[in-house]
Amino acid sequence: MSDDSGFNALPNELYHLIGSYTFGTSTICALTRVSKCLYETFNPILYKKIDTSALSTVASTESARLPLTGPHPATFVRSMVFEFPFDCDNLMYITRTGFDLKDETRKRLNAIAPSELAIFQKLATSAVSNVISYAPHAAVEALEYRCTHSSLADTFQNIDFSVFSSLKSLIIACPFPIKNLQQSLAIIETLCGPSLTHFGLALEDDALDPSNLATILRQLQNSSPSLTWLGLYIPEEWPDSTTYTSTQPYEQT
Repeated sequence: MSDDSGFNALPNELYHLIGSYTFGTSTICALTRVSKCLYETFNPILYKKIDTSALSTVASTESARLPLTGPHPATFVRSMVFEFPFDCDNLMYITRTGFDLKDETRKRLNAIAPSELAIFQKLATSAVSNVISYAPHAAVEALEYRCTHSSLADTFQNIDFSVFSSLKSLIIACPFPIKNLQQSLAIIETLCGPSLTHFGLALEDDALDPSNLATILRQLQNSSPSLTWLGLYIPEEWPDSTTYTSTQPYEQT
C-alpha cells in the first residue's frame, strides 16, 4: 500500500475510531505493519494496555530494538496486567479482554509469554522500569498483579512505585509469605494514593492475618478518599473462573 493511498490519507480521528472497534492485539499489530503512517498511529494503541504476552517487548532495551526507531513501546503504556502463569485460554483472560481468541492467536500469545517464573520476574521488573523511564507517570492508570507463585516483593523488590501517583485501579492476587510480608505491604501502601477508585485483593486461605488486612483497609481509608469499589475475595483455591465482580466479607476484621 503506497503512502499516498486513500487509507493512509485518513485523518487521525478516523484511525482512532477504527482502533476503538478493533478487538485483539493481532489485528492492531497487523495494522502497524501496513505503512509507516499506520505504525505511528496504531503503535500507541497496541501498547496502551499490556499483559504478560507483551513483557519481552516492553522490557527490551533501546539497543535490542535496533534497527527500529521512534518512541519505546513503554512510552505508550497506561495499563499493566502481570499474570503468571499466563494462559489466554482461561476464563479470566477472556473476561478481562472481552473477547475469545482464535486458536492460532492463542497459541502465539501463549508461546511468547514467559513460561518460567524467574524469566517472568526479570521481564516484569524490566518492563516496569521502562514504563517508569519512558511513560508519563501521571498517565499510568491501572495495575493488576496475578501470580500464584510470587509475591509482590519477590517480583518488584527494587521498583519505586511512588511515581505512579495517578493510579486509579489496583488489583492484587498473589501470596503474602512471611519472609517479605512487610515489603509487599509497603508496595501496596505506595500504590494506594488519592486518585485510586478501584481496589481488589484476592487472598489464599490464611495468606494474611486479620490485623494485616485491617492495616491495608485503614491505609485505603486514609490515603484513597476517592475509592468507589472495594473487592475482597478469599477462595479455597485458585479456579480459572475466579473474578472480582463481587465481594466477600472478611468478618474477622
